[in-house]
Amino acid sequence: MPCFSASPRHRRLTLALLFCIAIWQLNSYLSYGSSLYNIATYWEWVLWTDEDNLQLVKDYFPWLEDTFLSLPGNIYRADLARNLYMYMFGGIYADLDTECLRPTFDALRSNNISLSGESKNEFTDESSMSHVAMFGRMGSDQNFDHHLPNAWMAASVRHPFFLLPLEFAKAEIQKSKRILHQLWYDYPSAEELTGPIALAKNIRRYQVCGDTLDSIILLPDGLIYPFNWNEGQDIRSICSAEKDSFNESSCKETLGVGVKGSISITYWSHTHRGKGSDDENIDRISQEK
Repeated sequence: MPCFSASPRHRRLTLALLFCIAIWQLNSYLSYGSSLYNIATYWEWVLWTDEDNLQLVKDYFPWLEDTFLSLPGNIYRADLARNLYMYMFGGIYADLDTECLRPTFDALRSNNISLSGESKNEFTDESSMSHVAMFGRMGSDQNFDHHLPNAWMAASVRHPFFLLPLEFAKAEIQKSKRILHQLWYDYPSAEELTGPIALAKNIRRYQVCGDTLDSIILLPDGLIYPFNWNEGQDIRSICSAEKDSFNESSCKETLGVGVKGSISITYWSHTHRGKGSDDENIDRISQEK
């Protein structure tokens, strides 16, 4: 989601002038993608395909290739790959069913939040800079497994947090290949292994054991995800891209995204089911677009 100001200082702080959008099904939401690009044409907008994801693993994470290929479906790989891009390039990641509502840095500044890192010592170079990673809350119920979605994330390059999801997935794949497990083992869901549930678990791990100089910021509820798909049917009927009654304008008006100062809104197309794709849902949404 290219929602950045053109400030050279902000460009420098992200360390990589790259905006990454990756999704495992591209065709349905290219119209959203182009509208996002129009908001900030001075950022590079990249759509990553399944083939690109695998090539990134081969080029920069060869130790992860067996794990990556052993994952039981493309949705697992797409969820995992976004961590690779954030680690390698930094910037902002957003799913393609996400609409940018206002420039990211303006919104963060108004909430006294910065994506910049502080120098760990007097010699200011990339290796000596602390890193910042940001994620959005969806709702206030921290007991809800999906309260920290992975549909939007922002970070400075090389934030060490993004290595945790890779190690987490690798450990699970290794467990699946043990002789004693093979007879009864079943993979966790995509959400649990590489998706939002895994993200929340890894954030908790990092907050306990991670480098305090390389921080994680959980943005206030409503700033990134004003539409909580776990809420009642009334709001889902107009805000969920899965619904025939989906209406973007009514959704944003009802949610009061302007008053909330929301940076973005995700319409939650939910184009996967289980370990694979929800082809019926994808076809329906594609026809609507």
